[in-house]
Amino acid sequence: MMLHGFVLRTVKWGEHGLIVDLFTREQGRVSVAATIGRRRSSQAYWQPLNLLAVECVKGRGRLPQVHETAFVHPYADLTLQPMKRMIAMYLSEVLGLVLRAEQTDPLLYDYVEDALLWLDAARTGWANFHIVFLLHLTRFVGIYPNPEDLESHLLAPDEVRLLRFLLSVDVGTMHHLRLSRTQRRDILQRIERYYRLHFPSLSEVRSLDILREVLD
Repeated sequence: MMLHGFVLRTVKWGEHGLIVDLFTREQGRVSVAATIGRRRSSQAYWQPLNLLAVECVKGRGRLPQVHETAFVHPYADLTLQPMKRMIAMYLSEVLGLVLRAEQTDPLLYDYVEDALLWLDAARTGWANFHIVFLLHLTRFVGIYPNPEDLESHLLAPDEVRLLRFLLSVDVGTMHHLRLSRTQRRDILQRIERYYRLHFPSLSEVRSLDILREVLD
C-alpha cells in the first residue's frame, strides 16, 4: 500500500518504534507503525508536516507497518529556519486536532501541500503565513466564517472589515498584508477562539505559547 501524506504527530513506541499519524491524499488520516534506527536520517522523515511517500505492509499488530519511506518534496528551508520550523510545529498540532480519521479530502491535502511548499520557498513576506493558512483552512473543515454572523458575537464592526480583508488574501498576495506584532498576536487569538468554538480540543495546543514568543 503506497500512501502520500504529511506528518501530523508521532508517539514513541518501544525502544525503536513510532506510531505516526499521517494525513494522506488517498485515505485521509491514518496511523502507521514505523521503526527508526539510530541514524539521524531515519528520524528526519517524521518531523512535523514533512511531505512523504510511505509504502506500508501488513504489520503484526493492528497498524500497517512502514516498509519504505521517501521525501516527496524535501524542504530546503522550512526545517532549517527556526521561525518556519516553529510555525510548522504549531500548525501540525492544530491539524492533528481538527482533521478527523474519516475525512478523505484530496482538495484539503493539496491545499496543505501547496501552502507548505510556498512557505518553504518564501524568503520574505511570510510572517503572517499561519494566520492566512488557518483562515483558508476553515473552508475545508466546514467552519468558514460569515463576517456578518460574527459581528454581534465575536467582532466589532471594524474587526469585521479586517476579517473580510484577511479572507481575501492568500499566500500569493500575503505580502500586501502589513500587520504589527500586536495586531498579529490579537488576530491569532481571535482565530484560535473561533476555532475552539468548533473544536474545543484546540485548548490542548502546546506549541502556541512558544510560537507567540518566537514571532514576537
